[in-house]
Amino acid sequence: MCAAVAEQAQPECSVNCTHCTASKFESCMDGFYPYFSNCLTCSSQNCKRCDTSGLCTSCKTEFYGASCSNQCGSGCINGACGFDTGACPCLDGFNLWSCRQACSDKCQDVCDKTSAVCRCQPGFCTNSCN
Repeated sequence: MCAAVAEQAQPECSVNCTHCTASKFESCMDGFYPYFSNCLTCSSQNCKRCDTSGLCTSCKTEFYGASCSNQCGSGCINGACGFDTGACPCLDGFNLWSCRQACSDKCQDVCDKTSAVCRCQPGFCTNSCN
């Protein structure tokens, strides 16, 4: 819609906005922030939303941290993790708060998502079947 308005000779409406009517600018697409009647790029390509200075306030899926430069654990459900710490609920087969550690392939069943303890296949012992 915004691009259509901009094409109608109303350049004050940015092409990166999500909604604008006539000459009224209303909001920006993910990865951009409002600056007068334009949408400017956030400070990181992995920002989903940022404040009016361009600093990230939320990240795209699979990233976290103030600059959205840290990658979430590969075992995070839906690839999403917390903005500040990267903590996330884990898929089966992963453990720890960041879901970065896969459970041992020697587990006979799914390991505990917090401790990595599981029932081992025959011939393997210890809590993590090493």
